[in-house]
Amino acid sequence: MPVKVVSGTLVLLLALYGGALLVLRPPSPGRQISLDTLVREAGRGAVKTARFLDEDARVIGAIAIEENQPPSQYWTSYPRSDAATNDLLKTLLASGTNVTVDPQTKKSMIRFVTQFLLPLVILANLFALLFVLSKQGGGGGGGISEYLLFGRVGDKRLTPNERPKTTFEDLAGAEETVAELAELCAYLSDPAAFKKMGALPPKGVLLGLGRTVRGVRGGRGPEAPGVRALRRQAVAHTR
Repeated sequence: MPVKVVSGTLVLLLALYGGALLVLRPPSPGRQISLDTLVREAGRGAVKTARFLDEDARVIGAIAIEENQPPSQYWTSYPRSDAATNDLLKTLLASGTNVTVDPQTKKSMIRFVTQFLLPLVILANLFALLFVLSKQGGGGGGGISEYLLFGRVGDKRLTPNERPKTTFEDLAGAEETVAELAELCAYLSDPAAFKKMGALPPKGVLLGLGRTVRGVRGGRGPEAPGVRALRRQAVAHTR
């Protein structure tokens, strides 16, 4: 799947998500008043119209708070409680207010899609975009694949020109190290002889050979291929 198609779909989904959030914003015409003010003004007949927005839990309409002034737009929020809503409706109807109720069915469906379906689709599209980018960048060892491969064994990504050139030959001149390795190799070659003399075995050694470490750790001891190779090289340089 081309990157342009996946990225274009992702941008479209994000734009759709942003537009849905704008649609879900509740209307706020005129001035905001408290619920107590609405009930009090309804008691004296100042509330002319009241439209209940069921999905937004909001009441909008016209109210004439000041005498000798035309009605103005207002809005207020009410609690999502059947008992509180019924009491408010009874108060407004008793005062002669023109009351209407809007169930906002379409807005309810948009809210469900925006809160549950769209986020999942956006995440799936984002993962698809990362997958496509990793596939395209993986061939040359660049692109986003370098970030996706973070934490994995480094030598698997090294090119032949980038591999270390240091060998055992470069360290052969360290006489003390060679002597210590020779003693270690002598013990590994014949540990029984050292045991008869009461010599204690070495407690550990830090080697820069991966297969040597794996051989010693795996319990193969002096028979590990890395140990045999190290022993031959160390003995050769001590002669």
